[in-house]
Amino acid sequence: MAWELALASDGSPCALHAADWVRRHFDRQNTVIKVITVEDMMYRSAYAGYVTGYDATAPLAHELPWSEAAVEQTKKHLQGFLVQSAVRQGDPVREILAVVRQDAPDLLVVGHRGLHGLTGMLMGSVAKALVHYSPVPVLVIPQDARD
Repeated sequence: MAWELALASDGSPCALHAADWVRRHFDRQNTVIKVITVEDMMYRSAYAGYVTGYDATAPLAHELPWSEAAVEQTKKHLQGFLVQSAVRQGDPVREILAVVRQDAPDLLVVGHRGLHGLTGMLMGSVAKALVHYSPVPVLVIPQDARD
């Protein structure tokens, strides 16, 4: 069976863990993956902590945009697959859903950091919103998920 997957990735450890999970569980020959990365300018400085090749202190015109770095990092975890990318700016939930509605993949895969309590409530949960609003099934891979 051929699969078309959408994988939401910001280059974070939990997103890369979800990419690794996909790599282990789907057939490279029969799976096309679209990596969706959304640059949320409100959290620009936070990305520097986990996206290789991104410098939040560099002038915008002279840096590798974190979104491109995140896509490249995710592609390394998906070697052997046919990987496409969609890079957007804005609200992550809204932009991911826009791509999913346009492309209608078989499955949307997203990592989950597992934030709980006050932090989880204040920051919200992209994974939770995607599960609630996605027109296609969503597979949420917790950061500590095992095979």
